[in-house]
Amino acid sequence: MAYNHAKEELIFANHWAKLRDEYVQAGMSEDAIQAMYEFDRSVFNSNRTYKEHTVRLVTEDDAEDEDELAYAQELLKNNFIAFAVFDSYMGTGKYDWIETIENESLVCALRALSAEDLELLTLYVFADLTQCEIARNLGVSQPYIVKKIKKIKKILEKWL
Repeated sequence: MAYNHAKEELIFANHWAKLRDEYVQAGMSEDAIQAMYEFDRSVFNSNRTYKEHTVRLVTEDDAEDEDELAYAQELLKNNFIAFAVFDSYMGTGKYDWIETIENESLVCALRALSAEDLELLTLYVFADLTQCEIARNLGVSQPYIVKKIKKIKKILEKWL
């Protein structure tokens, strides 16, 4: 189930109200109590950050309830690219990576690009080359590569 900060904050506040009373009755100084509270608060905040940014990936078989399953499915849907793993071997063709894209508009836009633009995009994105390295590979200048990347970006933005 998703982390409920308001609920956890209330539990923490109630727990600390009881602890504060116990510490006062035990004769602890207010400074010592405050130091312990600040430490516990930092641990609480650290745990909150972890819980808010971590989700257990579940299937229908191991979900504790429908809410947990729905939350996990929504998270996967909205953050698919973060969970996706792309095999470095895409197939037999140089541009087979296009076929792995699920956004049909983007696929159409990529197919509309020239072979030169696709080559540049492939080197830039998948080969992870710098603009200077791409320029050397293609036998052109680095400013030319900058212009081509801007042009490709404009073309793709029109389709999206």
